[in-house]
Amino acid sequence: MVKQLMDMCLGCIAQNLHVISNVGKHLPTLHKEKILKWVVNHNMLTTEYVPHVTYHLFSPALRSISFNHCDQITDKLLILLDDCKCVLESITIDGCKVTDVGVSALLSHQDELQTLVLKKISELTGTGLEVLRSRKLKDVHFSGIQITNESLVALVTRNPTISRLNIGYCDKLTHEVIPAIAVTLANELVSILICLEEDDLFQDNYPNDPVVQGPTHLTLINIHNIENNDLVVVSQHCKNLERLVLHVFSCSRITSARLRALSKECTKLKLLDVSFCYSLEKSSSKEFLTELPVSLKKIVLAGLQLEGGDIHTAVSRLPKLETLRLCGINSITEEDVIKLYEMVGHQLICLDMTGHRQIMTDDILRLIVKNCTSLEEIQLGSCMKLTGESLRALFRDRERSSNLTLLRMSGCKNLYHDILLDMSKACVNLIELYMAGIKCVDDTLLFSIANHMPHLKNISLGSFDGSSASQVTDNGVVELTRCCPLEDICLAGIHSITDKSIFALANNCPDLKNLSISGCSKVTTQATNYLQDVCNDKVYVSHRLPNADPNLVMAKNVDTGEFCQIDQTKWSTW
Repeated sequence: MVKQLMDMCLGCIAQNLHVISNVGKHLPTLHKEKILKWVVNHNMLTTEYVPHVTYHLFSPALRSISFNHCDQITDKLLILLDDCKCVLESITIDGCKVTDVGVSALLSHQDELQTLVLKKISELTGTGLEVLRSRKLKDVHFSGIQITNESLVALVTRNPTISRLNIGYCDKLTHEVIPAIAVTLANELVSILICLEEDDLFQDNYPNDPVVQGPTHLTLINIHNIENNDLVVVSQHCKNLERLVLHVFSCSRITSARLRALSKECTKLKLLDVSFCYSLEKSSSKEFLTELPVSLKKIVLAGLQLEGGDIHTAVSRLPKLETLRLCGINSITEEDVIKLYEMVGHQLICLDMTGHRQIMTDDILRLIVKNCTSLEEIQLGSCMKLTGESLRALFRDRERSSNLTLLRMSGCKNLYHDILLDMSKACVNLIELYMAGIKCVDDTLLFSIANHMPHLKNISLGSFDGSSASQVTDNGVVELTRCCPLEDICLAGIHSITDKSIFALANNCPDLKNLSISGCSKVTTQATNYLQDVCNDKVYVSHRLPNADPNLVMAKNVDTGEFCQIDQTKWSTW
């Protein structure tokens, strides 16, 4: 894969605003927005360069801005942006050093705003949002800001058209805000998600999920001590609710009775996630499983130690069920699993048995896969008894294999090499592939993946303990970069990886967004800096290394620019 000509031209303009005369007058709005994003992503907003950016790119025609993790974005720049009288439809500010002053100035005249995303801005409170009044505001996402209950209620009151409200990791918010939001936005809301995790982690659990990422929903993350009465108000006012996620310890007080009542009122519910709501494990609390709405398409019971019979009873009533996530439920037996998937397997498009180390054997998986004939996602992480033999028939069925878009086998360290080769040749439409911790992964497998998976964007090859993936070298990684449009790659713990792989990623994967190379001691900072400079988007690099030997002497090879240990270099003597 190579960089598109359009991206090369936009990058060239972004770096030469100071020498191209009146370039802003000849650029359409879309290209101005892309160039501005490129400038921000590559930290080019220096004191000397800002005047050229504002002169050529800031204009009333701007409709969308996205500022992510750039310390150069300040209140002063937001005020300059407001001065150009742009009427924005979308604003994203994530991880920037701005305050209420700059945000207030920018929002004061945005009466056409449709999308507002403010994340990881520690000095932003509700004060900066008081001026916002948009007749078209639909999508709001807050995380890591100091907004209070009063400010949030005031915001939704002034902007009653909000239909997608994501509130994540805002410490000053409490559960009392939930009823007020439900009452105010009752006619708009179709989804509410409540959990104690950071929103980035939550999104990892539902990557590109259309049910979660739908056009309208309410997400409440890190809202402490959700009460039964909160759910009562939600059920009374949000009749069109389609998505309900109650996650981790914030929902420890939720009872089965309230869930049953909500299920009866919200007859359009499509997604229910009660992961780790341990209060529902009690025998007196399992009754809600018998009254789940028949409209459910996705049910997530991760971490709940329920009996197999209870789960069987629950899913037997769900004719539209497509996704059943049973991660880490160690209380069910092999017989329960077989019976369960014989009944609903033909409906499922997602199989998730992550963490079933004891019961998930090749014999059990063979029976499951036999019944699950329409799978698009298979997640079997940390099922260490598997050899993969049970997947051979699936991978040799080209029609079924071509339906797969996600395969997660991280931690299944004993998978056979020939099974993985079959997988690489058959799963031609795979987008995400996770193989960290598998011993037999080598360059031969990577070459096969590169030659048969033209849509692959995410791949994980890292080592859990240093013993796996030891056969992977730069050669295999380079071939991957040449053939696959990679956006996310994990090579952590693969000690043979050098700057050669990083330069290949830089030159062949222009849309790369995430790179994990912790433990790769042969990779230099110079290489990762080059990668971040040439890619289209901001690239997040995780490169943590163990402490080096205090007596180690490093030297730079003036011919290659690489750093190496002197004791590994042969020096000639005169």
